[in-house]
Amino acid sequence: SSVFMTAYVVSGLGQAIGAGRTIDNGKLDRGRAWLERTLKAHPNMIPDLRAYAVYALATTGGAPSDALDKAWGDRSSASDEGLALIGLALDAAQDSRAREAATLLEKKARVSDVDAHWEGNYDGLLDYWGDTSSETTALALKLIIRQNRASGLPAKAAMWLAAHRNGDYWYSTKQT
Repeated sequence: SSVFMTAYVVSGLGQAIGAGRTIDNGKLDRGRAWLERTLKAHPNMIPDLRAYAVYALATTGGAPSDALDKAWGDRSSASDEGLALIGLALDAAQDSRAREAATLLEKKARVSDVDAHWEGNYDGLLDYWGDTSSETTALALKLIIRQNRASGLPAKAAMWLAAHRNGDYWYSTKQT
């Protein structure tokens, strides 16, 4: 098993439930249990990967509080994408630290007169170098909309995302 792929599937199953789809709850439960065990067994996991696993748990029934705390404690070592995932996990848990994560991201935005984005050059989830700015911007946008809709950045981030597509998609299916 792979932490990234398991979190990806668990998160996707959660999105399917949110869209009103019927899923195999046994698969979701097994994936969640595996992620929880793996987080405990690997206290030095890459911060972005930990953030994604915690996000997947938090958005599909809840993450253990110690997992949320560990992810939050790793925030200074996380990329902007990782910080956005930590913030979204905290938001799902209705934890007030989500607002602080959004504020930290707002300060890191690359803002111009017409748009705003968050840069990413390394995918800590899949351990490869490549432009992750689209994913990072989308996740930051999602968190800021939930935590500080009046910030002025959501419209600019949406403009940046729309301008940086390759037709109907971004760089990869994962980013899209």
